[in-house]
Amino acid sequence: MIKYDPDAGTFVKLGGFGLATKHMNDGQSHTQCSGVDEYLAPEVRQGRRYDTKCDMYSLGVTVQHMFNFDANTLL
Repeated sequence: MIKYDPDAGTFVKLGGFGLATKHMNDGQSHTQCSGVDEYLAPEVRQGRRYDTKCDMYSLGVTVQHMFNFDANTLL
């Protein structure tokens, strides 16, 4: 997901949800793990087979962080 605001000259990029998209046309699930551990679905962290539903889990974790954001807690 990429958003570009030409007036402000800023980009917003959200990535890292490609875990379950490669080779999904053949209906297979995958076992190779990559990504930020906090955002990975439990089955991915445990090395079990996973599919595209794990991307929705990662997106949900990201949205939760966005709604709970508190700029006063930044270091």
